[in-house]
Amino acid sequence: MNNQDLIARNIVSGYRSRLYERFLRLYEEPLYYLFKASSKGYFFMSRSRDYRIGIIYRDGETKDLVTSSSLGRDVIITNYYIDYKGDLLAYYYSKGGRDVGRLEIIDVESGEHVDAIDGSIHGIEFLNRERYYYVKFYRSERCPDGVQAPCDRVFIRESGRDEMIFGEGVGTSHFISLKSSSDRSKALINIMYGWRSSTIYYGDLMRPETWSKIYGGDHLYYPIDYVNNCVIVRAYDRDGLGRILCVGNVVKEIVSESNEYMSSAAVLNDKLITVYIDADHYFEKLRFYDLNGNMIGSYVPENPSSINIYVDQSVENELLIELTSFLQRYKVIKISSDLNVSVIKESRVHKDFEIEHGYTSSYDGTRIHYFIVKRKGLDPREIVLYGYGGFGIALTPNYYIWAIPLIDDGMALVVTNLRGGSEHGEKWHFDGAGRRKINVFMDFIAVAEDLRRRLGDVKIVAHGRSNGGLLVAASAIMRPDLFNAAVIGYPVLDMLRFDKLYIGRAWVPEYGDPSNSEDREYLLKYSPYHNIRPREKYPPMYIYTGLNDDRVHPAHAFKFHAKLREYGHQSYLRVERSSGHIGSTPEVLAEETADYIGFIYMVLNK
Repeated sequence: MNNQDLIARNIVSGYRSRLYERFLRLYEEPLYYLFKASSKGYFFMSRSRDYRIGIIYRDGETKDLVTSSSLGRDVIITNYYIDYKGDLLAYYYSKGGRDVGRLEIIDVESGEHVDAIDGSIHGIEFLNRERYYYVKFYRSERCPDGVQAPCDRVFIRESGRDEMIFGEGVGTSHFISLKSSSDRSKALINIMYGWRSSTIYYGDLMRPETWSKIYGGDHLYYPIDYVNNCVIVRAYDRDGLGRILCVGNVVKEIVSESNEYMSSAAVLNDKLITVYIDADHYFEKLRFYDLNGNMIGSYVPENPSSINIYVDQSVENELLIELTSFLQRYKVIKISSDLNVSVIKESRVHKDFEIEHGYTSSYDGTRIHYFIVKRKGLDPREIVLYGYGGFGIALTPNYYIWAIPLIDDGMALVVTNLRGGSEHGEKWHFDGAGRRKINVFMDFIAVAEDLRRRLGDVKIVAHGRSNGGLLVAASAIMRPDLFNAAVIGYPVLDMLRFDKLYIGRAWVPEYGDPSNSEDREYLLKYSPYHNIRPREKYPPMYIYTGLNDDRVHPAHAFKFHAKLREYGHQSYLRVERSSGHIGSTPEVLAEETADYIGFIYMVLNK
């Protein structure tokens, strides 16, 4: 492995020296995100040379509360929670990009250490200074009640003692989320089976014995808040595009399903704030409703954007929302109770970039959309084709740091909207999952074919990460003639054994079960590792992974590369020792990115 890693680094060393400083500057550009409101002010995370959690007090004063550099080398802070008054801060961090880490709790004003828990911890809900709920994710072996991992369980922690209070008997690959209602009276719990269905429980926040099932089971449902004696629920039944329900003694529809996908929603006092994906141009927009379902306003970002509602319940009569786009890394806005929109903080805009839209038909006639991002006035002849296509993740506009130098230097970024995402709802998702997964690869191939048909003699490099790495590898194996190279990051590649490695069993609802004979037969048809052929002419492949990836085992990358090399194909394997699935520090990210993007420059002769 060390020798192969050295080869992969050496082959791009000249390009790395040109690109590293550019990427380091980009990664160290201050990024502000994950804002949360409290009576004290706005909590936020930021990243430049390190990761930080801070607060902007109501009088405008800003204070750093935690820095990753104070926690150790190669530390990443990934999430945080505050109590409803903003007196306590719980933050989760790990070393070297691992998913498994440590939760620390401090007093916001004094910085005093309050408590700490090791493991995969989420869903913190403070009851008071000494008591709080948390959800623990068991990655291996078994949960305390004997259920095979991966699985979640809810605990109450009081004065350093833990008791499991919810989740007994909940099966493998089921995940639990927990939060309180905005009035602090109710606990709202969701049990999700993979990315396919969920069941909502609720009850008295202080009495877990009252938590009981109220809705769901067959489709995806998400509890938002408890208002007017009912639980407000985002529901993906019917055609899977999303509607809002009031679940109480009876179930009442508030906002009906439209022809566009509702990607998220929140309650702001007596109003509903909903996010929809535009069905033609694939950016996100806001629609405002009253609690009777009457539309009372809307907001469309100036630049085509993705919209992230940080918290789906209002605090201090306001909601904080982040916008990101191909042109702008972040823009944080505040929506007040009178639906006035104001900007809290934003980054620079790449005014020399422009966005075009492409449409084509997949093999079965399904219409596929893609974005083309390029310098204004240029007609690029080199394209980096990017995709994901899975787990209901929609590729609406995003800021891809790795693509900024490419676009600046005259290449085009093409981002594909494939089945397997949620761009057109849950049916679109399921049309690219399980025994329909091959649709995703065929959609990606259709875009590559369309680009060659429309633009003529262009060079195309395919790039994808994680499930997107599976996409790129499978597509390059199926249609090697379409691509000049493939860049494959932190990938899932052995589809007959993915469930045996780390938390791979959690992906069975998405991919299928290799222990099921019919699923196994289907998985074998496209599993990249199993479909490498010795005498095929594949494009050169650059595979990158990290030893600290405890989500997708690096063995996927190792064995795929080894088999390519065994059969005489051109393949390079880069292995980062200080990075995991969630990334790493800016320095490590800049070096890794400079290498795999350097490979793109190399094969495109840039």
